[in-house]
Amino acid sequence: PVLEATVEDETGELAVVWFHRADLAQTVMVDARVQLTGKPKCVDTIWRMTNPKTILLEESEEAPGIVSVYPSTSW
Repeated sequence: PVLEATVEDETGELAVVWFHRADLAQTVMVDARVQLTGKPKCVDTIWRMTNPKTILLEESEEAPGIVSVYPSTSW
């Protein structure tokens, strides 16, 4: 099973795909606040992330924003 979603913030949109994570379909709903950890990739001008580690945030929790693990050398 495949679950696909588009997440967005003030910087733009990110297409996300999870494989074999049917459990997320019940917890990640419209307007849910999530923290995603993984490697984004730009494909045909669309930023995508596959199988990110996903944490559902509470309404009052602050998301850490984008945190680079390694400095970018190319876009």
